[in-house]
Amino acid sequence: MDREFDVVVMGASGFTGQRVVEHIAQRYGTSIKWAVAGRNKAKLESTLSAVASRLNVPEVANIPVLVADSHNMDQLDAMTSRTRVVASTTGPFLRHGSDLVASCVKNGTSYCDSTGESVWAADMYKKHNEEAKAKGIRIVPMCGLDCVPADLGTYLATKELKKAGVECERVDSYIVKMKGGASGGTFNTMLTFLEEMYNSDKATRAEMGSPYVLVPAAERSEQSQPSLYPVEFSKDINSYTQFFPLSSVNAQTVHWSNYSSNWAYGKQLQYKEKKRAKSYWKATFETLVLATITFLGFLPFTRNILRKVLPQPGTGPSEEEMKNGRFLLKVFAKGPAIDNQEPTTRVVNFQIDEGPGYSGTGRMVAEAALTMALNPDLSTPTGVLPTAVALGDTFVERLNQLDTFSIGPDSA
Repeated sequence: MDREFDVVVMGASGFTGQRVVEHIAQRYGTSIKWAVAGRNKAKLESTLSAVASRLNVPEVANIPVLVADSHNMDQLDAMTSRTRVVASTTGPFLRHGSDLVASCVKNGTSYCDSTGESVWAADMYKKHNEEAKAKGIRIVPMCGLDCVPADLGTYLATKELKKAGVECERVDSYIVKMKGGASGGTFNTMLTFLEEMYNSDKATRAEMGSPYVLVPAAERSEQSQPSLYPVEFSKDINSYTQFFPLSSVNAQTVHWSNYSSNWAYGKQLQYKEKKRAKSYWKATFETLVLATITFLGFLPFTRNILRKVLPQPGTGPSEEEMKNGRFLLKVFAKGPAIDNQEPTTRVVNFQIDEGPGYSGTGRMVAEAALTMALNPDLSTPTGVLPTAVALGDTFVERLNQLDTFSIGPDSA
């Protein structure tokens, strides 16, 4: 495909968008053809100037700026028709992402984003999968901390299990290290999701919480899934574990990858993801606090108060906080015992050594886009798909080339 740009970063002046710009500027400079886009030209130009100065890459200040409002189809079509791939950080995607995806599909342009909104991603799948597949393009949502580590970790761990000649029955994942703050955009997306849930009927609410929300209803496994909420002890990591806010959407994405790869992990797969806890009582307290905040965000009156007191969109952790951020997910793929021994297990680690939620997400979104833009011979399926299926080993290899990522089998 002959296009003016390899990648356009949509929403580049936002907090997460700036992290995407920083990664491309620092690692690639002007060696690839890229541009930034959004509705405010002055903010975009200011972002490029600030990044160019901070990283000492003056040529980046002159990267092309495209004006495109996320609800103006003419502007979106003019932008998407000029690039191979769009990388978007313009959330909440339920409110601001649908027209951009429609424009990408219309103009035969691949796409990736930083969303963690599985219900929105399911809607994009229903609306655009067949056309995207027919046009040979990839629409790949959820390319950030939610849900790349869980998605790629499960993909790699189950593959290791198959090498041992064992079919996977269950995957248990544990966030054993998580350090880093949250941005205003993340809080805004969370409250938007709770608002949508409040305004939905009982059946829709149940669908939003289903582990199979991203799998077509007629194709879903009947296998029940373990609860993610109880505080419990895990022998795998010799620690108490607790609920982690991203665990639900990560589980939904893993089941989507399983379905999209023709149930490569096994149709009866069970997936559970928990966060390591320092103690039973601390885990219980934090779980109750999270439940309380969720309840307050669900109700209109208290939700409006939270919107005022929580960090605002466009704000986020400091540079120092992101630099000191750490993340480690351990993925245990488990199959039946061999020769009456313990269940066969293979473990994969997904480690990020700097700012997992934002710097890390920026790098993952950028590398997801470049996996599609710079690999015309990519042999993975097309359509609306999760990262493990759409980008596969090529994406893993690109991430492992970065000094802040380490993904692969546990060597312990």
